[in-house]
Order: sequence, then C-alpha cells, then structure tokens
Amino acid sequence: MHEKPGHITLCDHCKVKFFPAINHLPVSLESLHSDTVPTEAERLQTIAIIQGETHELQRYKEVRTFLEQVVDELKVGETALEHNIRLRRSWASHIRRVPRELWCNIFELVCLSGSYALNISACGKSEKRFLAPALALSQVSSHWRRLANGHPKVWSSISLDIFQLSKGGKRIVKLYLRNSGTRPLRLRLEDTGMGSRTNVSDVKAHLGQCGYSVLQMLFKLLPVCSELTLELPNVLLSSIEPRCRTRVSLPLLRNFEWVVPSEDGIDEDTVWFWVQFFSAPQLKEISIFNDWPVRLGILPYRQLTTVSIGWASLESVFSLLTSCENILTLVWSGLSGDITVPSDSVPIVASNLQELSCSCISLHDLEHFFASITVPSAISIDISSLGSDDGSRHWREDILAAMLERSGAPLEELKLDLEDWCLTLHGLEAILNTCPGLKSLELQIRRDEHATPNSFVAEFLPSLSVSDGQTCPIIPQLTRLRLHEISVSEVVSPQTIQAIIQMIESRSKHPQYIAMDLDISFSTKRFSRFFGYSKRALELEQDIISRVEALEKNGARCVISWIEPGPSPWGSGRTLNASGGNHNSDDNNSESESSDEGDSDSEDESDEDFSDEGDDGDEDSGDEGSSVVESM
Repeated sequence: MHEKPGHITLCDHCKVKFFPAINHLPVSLESLHSDTVPTEAERLQTIAIIQGETHELQRYKEVRTFLEQVVDELKVGETALEHNIRLRRSWASHIRRVPRELWCNIFELVCLSGSYALNISACGKSEKRFLAPALALSQVSSHWRRLANGHPKVWSSISLDIFQLSKGGKRIVKLYLRNSGTRPLRLRLEDTGMGSRTNVSDVKAHLGQCGYSVLQMLFKLLPVCSELTLELPNVLLSSIEPRCRTRVSLPLLRNFEWVVPSEDGIDEDTVWFWVQFFSAPQLKEISIFNDWPVRLGILPYRQLTTVSIGWASLESVFSLLTSCENILTLVWSGLSGDITVPSDSVPIVASNLQELSCSCISLHDLEHFFASITVPSAISIDISSLGSDDGSRHWREDILAAMLERSGAPLEELKLDLEDWCLTLHGLEAILNTCPGLKSLELQIRRDEHATPNSFVAEFLPSLSVSDGQTCPIIPQLTRLRLHEISVSEVVSPQTIQAIIQMIESRSKHPQYIAMDLDISFSTKRFSRFFGYSKRALELEQDIISRVEALEKNGARCVISWIEPGPSPWGSGRTLNASGGNHNSDDNNSESESSDEGDSDSEDESDEDFSDEGDDGDEDSGDEGSSVVESM
C-alpha cells in the first residue's frame, strides 16, 4: 500500500530538496466500481490516511505559496529591468541624435505631401474622409507630440467640407487651429451639399450645427489667412453673422481663389466681404470662375501679379491687362460674350506679362485677342482649343505670328494644343522664326492632308536639323520638344522615323547645341490632355533602336510612341521608349484615410473662438490627439 517516497529539488545550486512525508497508493478504480463494502477496520484506516494526506497537502501549499512569492518578486524585478533596458536603449539610440530641425523637415514632408495639412472631404452621402497626418504623428510618442505640436507649419493649412460636419470633425479643426499658433493660415472651404443649387431656405439646417459653427469661426480668422479658396455660394456668405462680419479683414491675404460660378455679382448681403479686397495690401494672386468681379471693379488691380480667370469677355480681359500694370501671369480659360474688340481697348501692351495661357472652344475666338495685344516680356505662352465649332479646321496662324513678331519677346516656352485644328508648315515656321530663343516646344496638331500630303512630323523636323555648313538652324536653343500628330493612317512610315532620328542626330553632332529631350507620338483619334490615354512603343528596326541607344548615351532622349484613348477619364497606361525601356504614367500614391459618419448634433453649440476651452466640452489635455480620435 505504500510507495517509496521520492523528492523534489527546489534549488539545484543550494541542493535544497522537498521530501514528501507520506506517499500512499491511490484507491483503484476497480474497488470504486465494485460492490465491495469496506470493513470497519478498512474504513478507520482510510480515515487516518485522509488525515495524514490532508496535513501533507497543507505542506505542499505552503511550499508552493512561498515559491509563488519568490516568482512574483522575480517577475517584478524582471519587468523593472526590462523597462530600464528599454529606457537606456532609447537614451543611447541613434534616433535621439537626430536634430530637431531634421525631425521638423521629416514631419513637413509627411504632413505637407498633399495640398493641405488637414483634409476633411466628402466620402459618400453622409461620411467624411479625414487626412490628418500631423495628428497621427502626434500620437506616436510624447517626444513626437512635442515636436509636432511645436511646429505650427504642419497644422496651418486646412481643406474643409463644412456640409454636415460632425462634432469629431469640428474638434479636429479646432485642434489644428490651436496648434497652428500665430502662423498665417491657408484655408479652403467648400459645401458639397449645395450641388447645383444657388440658394437654401435655412443655412443652419443645411450645414448642420457644427458646419455652421465652424463657418462662423473660420470667417473670424480671415485676418490671419494668407491663402483662401472658397467654393461657397453667395447664400453662405450672407449667413455670416454680424458679430463675425465686423472682425473680417484681409491684411495677410496673398492668394485668393473663388470657384463657385456666380452671375449675380455682389448683393447687399455680401458686399461686406467683397469690399475687403480693396484694402488687402498683400493680395498678389487671384483665381475667379468668371469675370463678374472684373466687371464690377472690386479687385486691387495695380498690385496683382497673377490672375486666373474662367469665362470672360474680351472687354474684361483687356480691362485686366490695362489695369493690372504689374501682372506677370494671365490664365484665361474661355471666351464668353461678344468676341468683337471694343474700340477703346486696343492696342493693349502688357509690358510686364511673362506667362500667358489661353483656352477656348474655337481658335477663331482668339484671333481678335492676338491681333490686339503686345507682350514684350513674355517667356511662356500656352494656347489650347477644345475643337472646331463650325467644322472648319483652319485658323489665322499669321495673326499669332504677327503678335509674336510685334512683341519681340524673349519667349522660351511655347505650347500649342490644337486638337482638331490644322497647322501648316508655313504658318508654324513663321511663328517659330519670331522666337529664336525658344527652349521648349509642345505641339498637338492635326495634319492638313491637302497642304501637307506626307506626315507633318516628317515635313517639319528637317527644319530643325543642322546640315553641314549651316550656321544656325531654326530655334537653335531648343532642348525640349513634345510633338503629337493626329494622323489619318495607323502606320508610321519609315521615312517619318528616319526624319526623327536624323534630326536629333544632326543636333547631337554639334557641341554648341544642348542635348535634346524628344517625345514624338502619333494617333488617329483626337487626344486631349484632360482624358485618359495609353502609350505604347512603336515597333522599330534594330538599327533604329541602336541609334536611339547611342543618342541616350550622349545625353539625348528620344521617345517614339503611339497613343490610344483610354477608357478612364484619368491618365493610365505605360509609355515605352524606343530603346525598349518603360515609364509608368501613373503614380500610385497611397494615403491613409478614415471615415466619419455624419452625426446629428442635438446640443446647441456656441460659435466661440477655437481657443475657448469650454466649447463642446473638449479640454486641452495632455493627450488631446487621442481624445479627438475617440470622439470621432
């Protein structure tokens, strides 16, 4: 009934052992399952064994309790040592040696990789997408939080959709405003819920409590804005409360963009806002959807250097060029109204204009414009057309050439995106002869089958070649050429390929001409830079490929490709160069984003400044970033 007792070694080093006092055999299962009834003597003996084993069990528990206490103490010491090791490794780590200035540069690269440091935009009907990298960085560690919170630049630009903004969104906006400190703000405000409407009966109900509150708050901060973009209709400007209107001024504003179209101009409820532009001393750049601000004369013309205007009449454009004495850049996106030239508006000399970009439906709309202006300081000219509106593919090339010759400008960049319009060799050469200092030329043209029976590329490029004994070719300083030809044939002839290679080879042989970056493409369909497309390499002879590779070794670049319109309205596909390499035309930019369901705010929130800690009950705690995220 007894088994020889063993022992348990508690410590191999000290040779401490635990010896069991008793070790009885257990009751067998056969005995338990049988009908045998123990005798009185067996019962008494079993009771005695139970008492002895109970006492022995207590010994085991006492030893185990002691050992558990030792283990717990060891665990506490182990945890403390691990913590100390982590701290010491952190103290001695290479990353602690990174200067604060370098951290700030890294944070700027991360937080300002997009257009704005904070972007809250619509994502579906009732959700918002949040891109707040500075907030995410501030939650990594206390050190990063101090770095981020102490660098206002990564908090001071906000793009915000105020339509049905949630309480969590409002808290994030206030956090960004608070951490931006005294740094000038860049703001972009839009209302995606307005759609094509121009009026709503109840602005507060339309925007939501938080959206309305943030709109009032941000307008009170316009005095510290350096850049402002508004995609808001006049009805929202009219809803700004009187106590906010009195605080609106634009002393720091340098750039203003007004996106929403408006034919109504200024009404009585918005004049308080527009009159501020008269006294905006630093305003230099404006972008407006149409010309009604010009027609109403509400802009500080003399100080403007960059003007981007959407649909505008010739009269408005001439008024801008006449009034804006210091204008350097003009972007004009479309002609509206009468195309005739006002008799009192010509000739126009834009003495300081350096960059001119014009877009229109028909090139005929620009003929009066080119005939009436002189741009003696122009460095870059970009002309594009969406197609012919009357079926005609011919336009007055001589008018553009006359304007350039009359101007005598030091033109370096010329871009003609003509789509359905034809360009004759004689007309192009007349244009190029007026700008001998041209360095970059981009052409998208359709060949006139009657005037140019062969490929336009094959006919034009020899004029750029340098022949033996020739002292100076046309546009000798040309270093960049982009040429796209809309052809009637799907086959590019060997003669055209030879013309391309021979031109770039002829210029590469002469050291006085800089190596050229050449990109020639063809298509049978109209190609627009606003729509998707794919580019594939042409199948070239091995001899041509070898010559292209030799050119690339000497610093020249030659890409010859075929373009097909893509199914997507955004650029897609690959560009294959003639030597067999490939260039991706899409950049896959990954961005972390989170969604916030628009919640109805039942509480009546006040429209106090963002610095008021009591607003919305959000306190400025040590871990304010975490509390903001939890509330979303």
